[in-house]
Formats: sequence, structure tokens, C-alpha cells
Amino acid sequence: MQCDNHSNCGSRIADCGLQSGTPNAQSEKSLPAVAGIPKSALRVMFVQTDMRVGGAEMLTANIIRRLDRRRFAPELCCLKERGELGEALADEIPVHHGLLAGKYDLRIWPRLTRLLRSRKIDAVISPLDGPAILLRNVNPDHHHWVELKLVGGPKGPRDAIGAAVYLTANGVRQRGDVLSSGGYMSSNDQRVHFGLGDATNVEKVEIHWPGGPVETVHLPSVDRIFTITQGKGITGELCAACKQGKK
Repeated sequence: MQCDNHSNCGSRIADCGLQSGTPNAQSEKSLPAVAGIPKSALRVMFVQTDMRVGGAEMLTANIIRRLDRRRFAPELCCLKERGELGEALADEIPVHHGLLAGKYDLRIWPRLTRLLRSRKIDAVISPLDGPAILLRNVNPDHHHWVELKLVGGPKGPRDAIGAAVYLTANGVRQRGDVLSSGGYMSSNDQRVHFGLGDATNVEKVEIHWPGGPVETVHLPSVDRIFTITQGKGITGELCAACKQGKK
């Protein structure tokens, strides 16, 4: 981790391709450029249940309209319908909607995760004991990856919580665990993600299912999400690039 010697401190997080910086009280125009951070506008995603006319919705719409478009590139995600305000904003910014199918639709979280990943959104963290931290998504996405969605068998938990996955690619062995909670009032994406770097194939996947069974699975390709069901191997595959004709 490196930090420059200017009033704006920036540290490169090499593993995830993000940059973090803690700006001081100076205006952004007076801050020195930090190597690796593009001068493009900061991408921001506003998330609302819907954008019908109301107090909170009007506030969100006013904030979006007041943003300096030279510094910010806002987008809006309406979990239900766009509503009157969302329809009006759709002429100005990208507006996503329809992610929530019902009151108890738990699939909202993977849908929202896929949306945020596809849009290369930057993030701001507000620590309890320090100033805000800006994480800029500057990863050019040239490296490879796989994600595994595990489905347990009849004698174990269906969500495969507690399973451990060992993946070997390019001679490097990694481990990933299926977890649910990840912090206070939060939840993890239960799919196991592996970054592969320049490797274009996976040599071996070894799954230690809850209760003790061990299963070895061969992945035929990379840059996609595989569903693996205990005892049945690969039962599903999702490849966004394939649908776009890129692979």
C-alpha cells in the first residue's frame, strides 16, 4: 500500500483494482491528481423502493438534479416501479427498475449485486471513527474469474452454508467458503467468487460439503457463474458476455 505526499492521501489496493482516498477540506478542483484515478465523473447509484411523488422521493430527485454532471454520473435504481419521478428522470439519467418481484422476494439481493457489478459503481464508506473513504472502481476488467453457486443435497443444508471450496488455477490453490452474514445488519453474496488473474482455465475444483462429503468438479470455462448441486455436478451456467455475443 502506497500513499502520496500531497494533502490528498491515496492508497492503491492492488488485489481488487480500487483506489481509496480521503479528501481534506480543500475543493476537489484544488486537489492534486492521484496516479491511476481517471478524471472521469464519479459514478453514483441511488437506490429507492420506487419514485412515486413523496417527501423522500422528491429529495432524491432534487439531489440528482443538483449534482454537477462534470463531477458526478448518477444512476437511479427503483426496486419496484419507476413512478412519476422516475419516469421524468429517465430522460436525464439511466433508470433501472423492476428488481423486486414481491414483498418477500429474497432474490432482490443477487439482482442488485449483478446490477452494481455491471455498472462499475464507485463506493463511499463512512467509518465510525474517521473521515469518509472513497473507493473508485478503476479496474479495467482484463483478468478472469469464476463464481460458484452451491446447492446442497438432501442430507445437508440446501444453501450449502459452511461448505469450503478449493480451486486450483495456474498452479495457485485458493479457498472460498459459503457464508451468510458478514457484519452488523448485513449479508454476504453466498456465491463463492475466485479471481483467476491471467489464467484462462481452472485445473481443479474440490468441494467439501457440510457433513463431510468431498466432491471434485471440472469447470469447462471461466468468466461465468456455475451452479453446482451436490452429487450432480454442474447444473447451471450463467455467462453475460455469451449473451452479448462476446464469447
